[in-house]
Amino acid sequence: MQKVLGVEKLRIEGNVFDLSAPISGLDLPVAIQLIADSSAATPSAFVFGDVIIRDNYARYLESDFSMSVLGYAIDVKGAENLIVRDNLIESSLPVPVKFSMCGKVSYFDNRNPDAELIPFVDPVTGKEKEEFDIPAEDAVALACLDNS
Repeated sequence: MQKVLGVEKLRIEGNVFDLSAPISGLDLPVAIQLIADSSAATPSAFVFGDVIIRDNYARYLESDFSMSVLGYAIDVKGAENLIVRDNLIESSLPVPVKFSMCGKVSYFDNRNPDAELIPFVDPVTGKEKEEFDIPAEDAVALACLDNS
């Protein structure tokens, strides 16, 4: 038996992160990283409980898009309930957000500086899933207008 200590509720909101070239050879820069030991993050005992990551801006320091600055905006491992939404992410990587060993994941309206949606990639299958291109509030408003 192993006692697991973690965070029950965590909200990372409204921050600006500057990614720069790694100082030591192989480590990629990561703006937001929550990492759990794979032996400790089990469905019955997640290290992180409810995690909300929203309204953040991850960008390259001084707009440096060189290959030396490849890195992830968000990397989460071991969250029971994860919400990643409304983040602005500047990245050279096609998928700058990754997560694994998580319970329920909600991913919505994360975009690059050109206002293009950043794809949601299922960590189990490795395949992209489609995301609606309009926020839920707009969809509800449009539905109400159609019924009147």
